[in-house]
Amino acid sequence: MFNPQLATFVCVADCGSFSQAAAKLYLSSPAVMTQLNALQRHLELKLLERTRRGTVLTPPGEGLYRY
Repeated sequence: MFNPQLATFVCVADCGSFSQAAAKLYLSSPAVMTQLNALQRHLELKLLERTRRGTVLTPPGEGLYRY
């Protein structure tokens, strides 16, 4: 089954940036953030850490990304 939130998560992880992922997915940056926030709430895990340089995966995020 296709899950758009997981696809968005993978795209952000690959791009390292919400804005780059949004452009690649043809979505707005707030829409990407909304999807990722919903996924994190559903899983009760913090998957991404926002830094000045972009986004990095947390250890649970790395596990999900590899899976």
